[in-house]
Amino acid sequence: MRSIIIHSAAKRRRRSNVKTKMTKAERNWVLYDVGNSEFVLLVSTIMPIYFNYLAGNAGLSSVDYLAYWGYATSAATIIVALLGPVFGTLADTKGLKKPIFTVTMLIGGIGCLALGFARQWMVFLIIYIIAKTGFSGSLIFYDSMLGDVTTEDRMDNVSSQGYAWGYIGSCVPFVVCLGIVLGAGKIGISMELAMMISFAIVAVWWIGATIPLLKIYKQKHYVERKPRAIRNSQQIAGLHVVAAEPAAGTEPALDVGHIEVIPQFADDVFVKMQGHDAVLGIKDAARWPSPADRNPPCRSVPALRLPSACYGSC
Repeated sequence: MRSIIIHSAAKRRRRSNVKTKMTKAERNWVLYDVGNSEFVLLVSTIMPIYFNYLAGNAGLSSVDYLAYWGYATSAATIIVALLGPVFGTLADTKGLKKPIFTVTMLIGGIGCLALGFARQWMVFLIIYIIAKTGFSGSLIFYDSMLGDVTTEDRMDNVSSQGYAWGYIGSCVPFVVCLGIVLGAGKIGISMELAMMISFAIVAVWWIGATIPLLKIYKQKHYVERKPRAIRNSQQIAGLHVVAAEPAAGTEPALDVGHIEVIPQFADDVFVKMQGHDAVLGIKDAARWPSPADRNPPCRSVPALRLPSACYGSC
């Protein structure tokens, strides 16, 4: 009897392991979170401090550079809020989700790389707005991919894995970038070159982590193209869930993209708060890094990202 009980318990454990083991598509979906989360970490920590460095070189006061950084972050958030309903409609349309996701991801990744070449604070802010918009736009399509890469009963688990591994994985390139920036003087390179290398590392990490997902992703849930679909999406302003009429041979789905604008807007607000916090932490420093201010007293605010699994499949 005891052996039967042990055997039954072992079978239950094996069944549990099968349920929790991620498929290749699920792992590749999670991997994109690992790639793009480093950009979030960079925006929340090193980037606003480097902007302070550029603004200080141009003679901007602490009040001015803090205000301009806030304007840029707000501009990116507003742009995504306005484009959210349109992106949601495009994410549901047959054959458009993957290519537009690729475009927005490349805008963010290439924009991140271009930030390293900016030496004037206004140019830096313009590129930042473009990169941030591309990043946030890609998340609308990325979150809507969840219903295509997994099953409904596994969405919560896979989504949680994405956020967990995203935070953990982003620490790897961040530690490398932080070491390069803080140790720029010791290794004999300028701050500008150190930041250029850091932006390049983040861009390569981000784009590289996207390639496996692009190779295997196939859109399963979609609606056929309809006339005035984008105009209708603008009219509803993306503030409620609408039922998507399923195409022949596909399962009914919810229009995730239309409500994605709300959590994405909240996510941007928290990132904006973090960026302001980093700038405020060094507002009294004339230039950074100076011999007297190698370690500016930046207060740290943990990032908050809202899970996408509760939105349904698209």
